[in-house]
Amino acid sequence: MEELLKKLGYQDTDIKNIIEGMKKEKIYTSKEENIDERYNKLKEQKLALEEQIKGANDTISDLKKNSKNSEDIEAKVKEWENKYNELDSTSRAKIKNMTIDYAINSKLSGVNEKYRKLLCKEFDTSKMEVKDTGEIIGLDEQFKDISETYKEWFESSTPSNTGSPGNFPRKSNVVNNPFIKETFNLTEQGRLLKENPDKAKEFAAQAGINL
Repeated sequence: MEELLKKLGYQDTDIKNIIEGMKKEKIYTSKEENIDERYNKLKEQKLALEEQIKGANDTISDLKKNSKNSEDIEAKVKEWENKYNELDSTSRAKIKNMTIDYAINSKLSGVNEKYRKLLCKEFDTSKMEVKDTGEIIGLDEQFKDISETYKEWFESSTPSNTGSPGNFPRKSNVVNNPFIKETFNLTEQGRLLKENPDKAKEFAAQAGINL
């Protein structure tokens, strides 16, 4: 952060004040790559669940191999089969939900946070299918419908006129989010951090970045 602010032309005194102010307010920076890191953690959780399923399945196979019509072993096999079926069902549901939740939040990363939670509830995840490749069937179609239904929450511009007689153009006061991919701008990020830290934090959150 310090190096970035220097490159943007801030004086040492200003940089010190910004960094100390951020620490005081418990505002921390995270690189854009952290989005990928969070997704990698999600994939690790998925792999861990899959390993649990495999472990349970291997245990069942071993018990069956060692079974010699022993009632105790047969009972143990049945117990593990029940555990496996329960774990398999629960894990697959968790994996599906984690994958879909991440994808939905990525789709809505450019939407104002106060609308994002409301929009998330509009998705019917029961109608989505997660392929082994990670592709989510049904997500794009729902996103298209939702973005059209609530298009005012997705728009980043103000109305083109004042609504008064003469229909004179109104100058837009909308500031593009410099943290999202489409309008990424380091200079604007630095300016916002200095002049309006709260707005910078809001914009960063929309891009999935914790400041």
